Amino acid sequence: MSVYGYGRPTTPRMGSLAPEGTLFERAYTASPDDAASLASLLTGRYPPEHGLLLIRHLRDSINTLPEVLKESGYATRAITSERQMSRDSGLFQGFEEIDVVDPAAAEEFDGGAAEVSRRAISWIKEKWDRKKPFFMVLVYSSPLLPFHPPDDYRFKFVDPIVVRERVEVVSEYWLPFAEKYNAHAADLSDREMNTLRDLYDAEIFYADARIGEVVSMLREMKLLDDTLLVETATRGEDLGEQHRLADASSLREANLRIPLLIRFPGKAPAGLRVKGLAQNVDLMPTILDLLGLAHPDTISRLAVSLAPMESRTRRTDAVSTAVQSRQGGPVDLFASVRDERYRMLVGPEGPAGLFDLQSDPEGSVDILTRAAEPAARLKKALGEWDTSLSAAPGTAPLPGPIQAAPGAPAPAPKP
Repeated sequence: MSVYGYGRPTTPRMGSLAPEGTLFERAYTASPDDAASLASLLTGRYPPEHGLLLIRHLRDSINTLPEVLKESGYATRAITSERQMSRDSGLFQGFEEIDVVDPAAAEEFDGGAAEVSRRAISWIKEKWDRKKPFFMVLVYSSPLLPFHPPDDYRFKFVDPIVVRERVEVVSEYWLPFAEKYNAHAADLSDREMNTLRDLYDAEIFYADARIGEVVSMLREMKLLDDTLLVETATRGEDLGEQHRLADASSLREANLRIPLLIRFPGKAPAGLRVKGLAQNVDLMPTILDLLGLAHPDTISRLAVSLAPMESRTRRTDAVSTAVQSRQGGPVDLFASVRDERYRMLVGPEGPAGLFDLQSDPEGSVDILTRAAEPAARLKKALGEWDTSLSAAPGTAPLPGPIQAAPGAPAPAPKP
């Protein structure tokens, strides 16, 4: 993303918003699983607390952000092309109106992005009751494998030396291919991997353009400066690093780091770049604080409000969790815990890797056996996080999260 310093102009519209708001430079998802990540954003709770990571359903007893805002007089609406955001998942809890875009039925083969923006613009212009403020969540499923941006965008970043026919083949690689690739049963040449990354960049550019349409409409209607705007993502993406591709169980840095921009004149300082750690689990308390609304008691005590934005250091660590399945057996819950410099991977049997992200930004060199002090510090931080987790109201106490979970479903195979 060029807003974070990438050399290609992949996010010019988000980049134009950054000087008008606060950009968090090191924000992380609570889980690389899209549905669990969305649940953390909407509940202010970590995956072991809201239930969606393992039981695949958000617990009804948890107060969601749209529920709180609805009770405070807001019209609440969700427009989504993400199939995991459904009634079965419980992620519609609190939304008065729900608009599901079928990516397969979209006129453009774009994951439904253009249609999500069109419906948002149409609702605000034509159907919004001006007597009530609104809370709207727009969920774009792109970028998502297959990386197949519309024709006008597909070749924006592709090296001209690559023949069009080969670009079309690479743009059709889907999740079954990724599973084979992750299992080392399929491979990509260096040129094919570069083309795949080119297409991913084009999808980011395209999504940025579609989101930009909604922002431009708000600006034209003179609503933008009265609107709290949050732009973020559920997760990042592995693009061939350590032979991983589109892996929803990956706890690598590339998969966990997410963009986070908050624009709210008078409350989110213009042009501020926050270097401290943040997580998407922090967004519910942050939004409620910025709007001057009380927190429900179901928000995790581990969630940290990012307001006021000028207080740049709040978190000393960030924890993300994912499930990984064993061949023919149960699934295990893994965690990534990081501080300002180090990241540690922890599994059912304890620490499984330690990485110095200052000297090794991609986290590819394991230093666990030769860095006892940071390993002990992060293990202690994870233990404190573990004991501070709270069960959903009306449910049994939580078991320790970093352990086997027999019989639970897993969204992706263990690498």
